[in-house]
Amino acid sequence: MAKPKVRTIGSSEGETINLIETDKFTFAYEKVPGFQSVSVGVWFPVGSRYEPEKIRGISHFIEHLIFKGTRKYNAQKISEIFDSLGAKVNAFTGKEMTCYYLHLLASNADKALSLLAEMLKEPAFRKKDVESERNVILQEIAMYEDSPDEQVHDYFSEVVFHGSSLGKPIIGSRETVSRISRDNIVDFYKKYYRDNRFYITAAGSVEADLILEKLSVLDGSRKEVTKIRKQIFKDEKNHYLVEKDTAQTHICIGFRIFGAKSEDRFTMSVLDSILGGMMSSRLFKEIREKRGLSYSTYSYATYYRDTGYICAYSGTSHKKVYDVAKITLEEFRKLVDEKVSEEELKKAKEHAKSSMVLASESMRARMTLLGKLLLSKEEVLTISEMIKRIDAVTADDLQRLASKYFTSTPKVAAIGKFDSEKLIKVIG
Repeated sequence: MAKPKVRTIGSSEGETINLIETDKFTFAYEKVPGFQSVSVGVWFPVGSRYEPEKIRGISHFIEHLIFKGTRKYNAQKISEIFDSLGAKVNAFTGKEMTCYYLHLLASNADKALSLLAEMLKEPAFRKKDVESERNVILQEIAMYEDSPDEQVHDYFSEVVFHGSSLGKPIIGSRETVSRISRDNIVDFYKKYYRDNRFYITAAGSVEADLILEKLSVLDGSRKEVTKIRKQIFKDEKNHYLVEKDTAQTHICIGFRIFGAKSEDRFTMSVLDSILGGMMSSRLFKEIREKRGLSYSTYSYATYYRDTGYICAYSGTSHKKVYDVAKITLEEFRKLVDEKVSEEELKKAKEHAKSSMVLASESMRARMTLLGKLLLSKEEVLTISEMIKRIDAVTADDLQRLASKYFTSTPKVAAIGKFDSEKLIKVIG
């Protein structure tokens, strides 16, 4: 393979991100001086968003099976090799992407990358492994159903993206996971792994030529086969309420917002900090500190290629969920009606910047950020450039964004022992 050209796509204050494009993949990396470790991720633009209804959960299923063995190695041997190299290897499946990654000493990268490439190129998909891992995933689903503080977020996503595959759980359901066949797995793998464009990201003590050499053996394509169709969300459903015998009631309240490519994501990061992203946030002060209604209360924003949402979560006693819902809605409305003070704005900016910088001190986090930027089609920026965007946010920007997105009918999901009719009245 001819040596590809390297293009610098971000360079400021000592930070440089390099980009390499080939016929099969895109490779973005950041060399960070002073580190002996390297994090490398191989990304495929496929996740639960692109799955047929009957086999939901297949992306996550394949992620599990990639670690079960190749034609040459079984799962135990793969684990032993990675352990002998001191490598931390793992994977995750999202709604729009699947990532397999390594974090290890750069001096051991050669053998580890060769094994990762073999796992991705030659998965065995043995029938006994398919059945064994099916049972593992069914247990994972059962564990998830015993965790209402996690499950409520999927219910919230179902409300926000009702009528769309984005609203479905990544893990699938008992019914869909039980019916996925080995033939389904092989066909899905061929389409979305072998015949699809893929992405590589790396950060730390990066040897770009070595990574290219080892991972260029993978199949790929000039274009992604995963195309996003225009989403039509059914807004007649604004709540997902499940009355269940739990220790607490868990509630999510929020709104659908914009996608990952919007410049407004920097403004939203500041707005989110003010609402519930830091210890002195409005939700933390009003719900936990002043009234003692919750131990865990916070907010967060989630983005996909073309849409997203902001969510405020609280876990509270069954009798107090109505008060928590009322306070949460009031705090959203205050951001629409009242301009944020300069003091609060400054504090929120520092929090948003600090969170970003502290996370970037992990090479795995930097590698992951690069991957998410590439696959969501965002502008790829250095940390310093992102900080400048946050510094440019004004109080007027915050109120403009709040007025645009927090004035629609709120989306609500809850699990616990509460009166649904009473809660619906509170949330309007």
